[in-house]
Amino acid sequence: MKELDVLRAENELLKEKARILDVLMSSDSLFTTRVVAETFGKSPLWLSTYLAEKKIQYKDKKDLKWKLYPKYKDMGYVRKSVKKENDDPGIAYRHWTGKGVKFIYELLKADGII
Repeated sequence: MKELDVLRAENELLKEKARILDVLMSSDSLFTTRVVAETFGKSPLWLSTYLAEKKIQYKDKKDLKWKLYPKYKDMGYVRKSVKKENDDPGIAYRHWTGKGVKFIYELLKADGII
């Protein structure tokens, strides 16, 4: 009976994680790499390194920011947002779209990581 209780609790946890993932993948919102990584139980550094190894993104040597390779650049996986303060030109940030989260999910799944 104890094993059944453990399995039920685990099932509830997995259902909740699946629900959260479904919301992220179908959302019009934008997500930081941290949010995406943590959704999959990984760190932002791990996810960024993984995507670099898969030749999805690279770190630009000029500004040290992660950028998508041209093949993925116009696929709608990321969008930039600008944070402005007062009269400054602002700082651009890259965020993942729901489509991008789904893309990452499919990569991780294909590689047997999730």
